Amino acid sequence: MFAETSIGISLQDAGSSHEEYRHTVQDIGKFMFKRFFRPWLYNETLFNLTSTGRAHNKYLNILHSFTRKVSSRKHVIYVFRRSDYCVNKK
Repeated sequence: MFAETSIGISLQDAGSSHEEYRHTVQDIGKFMFKRFFRPWLYNETLFNLTSTGRAHNKYLNILHSFTRKVSSRKHVIYVFRRSDYCVNKK
């Protein structure tokens, strides 16, 4: 739902990257919940030394790469449509 409204894509596709994104978002939520109730994990350095912190960073990289990929695709579509519009306008 979030991806559909914020970046304009549907995650209903059966694509592996979409599936991975959905699972990663769920896992990041679990990590945030776990960290919230464990005050010793508030410190960024300590958190990164734990297995939860390392997994969190791994999943965060997956989310960022997916977002960059979608953003780059949207940009290409935008440029293509804009150039097509400008050519047809003349």
